[in-house]
Amino acid sequence: MNEIRCLGSTITTGLFPSSTHDFLALFPEAISIDSLFHQLDTAWDNTLAKHNGETSQEFFTEYYEHPVWALNSVFAEHDPTSRKHRQALAATISELGILSIADVGGGYGGFLRILKEINPAVGAYLCEPYLNKETKHSLLRNNINCLPAPPASTEGYVLLDVLEHLPDPLMFTKALVDNAQPGSWFFFGNCFFPVIKCHLPSTFFLRQTFPLAAQLMGLQRVGVVQGAEYIHAYRLEIDQSKDPLVSALNRLLPSLSSLLENLGT
Repeated sequence: MNEIRCLGSTITTGLFPSSTHDFLALFPEAISIDSLFHQLDTAWDNTLAKHNGETSQEFFTEYYEHPVWALNSVFAEHDPTSRKHRQALAATISELGILSIADVGGGYGGFLRILKEINPAVGAYLCEPYLNKETKHSLLRNNINCLPAPPASTEGYVLLDVLEHLPDPLMFTKALVDNAQPGSWFFFGNCFFPVIKCHLPSTFFLRQTFPLAAQLMGLQRVGVVQGAEYIHAYRLEIDQSKDPLVSALNRLLPSLSSLLENLGT
């Protein structure tokens, strides 16, 4: 089987691991985002039960390798509203003249495929820990490179619906910023709300305080992406190694996290 009918679209099976194909075939017609969330929550509950209710690293690995994330990727790439948002971001990246993009936590590369449709010449890097070899080979055929971390020369970073899944989103973001070049662009599509169970409550304080945290890291907010207003654009304008104030604030970031949490609650 080279193609599957999924969510009202015909998809190429090579884009997803063979272990996900039977699951994807259960959803031949389009579903609502609420139905997608229900599937994500069901997978969370079933995986949690297998791990005796403990959210260990083994639990998270098994959950994020569940076929439901292939379904999520198909939805993001083909649902009209979701696709429109990603096309708007891709158009913005092209208009800004950004030559290389790292999609951090970008699932099965759906956004990067859309970006390649608009701008085939852009360098595309997918940084996603839960990919197997067959998916990586398929993405490489689409000129999308799979790497554990973005190259130091990357000009833009995309994090769509990522930080709310992480136990320590601020330190994760700081690690990216620390390795980025001044002038690099960052595009965040955050959802620090309990819409699905894998949005960790420990991150919800950032719905108010993330812009402040980003500023402390040296990221300057530029604005929202037109046509996808939930995505905020930032630019790393300051060479932190030469700015003593920002460097000092970065060293204090772990302590500032608790302060920001108090401000956000």
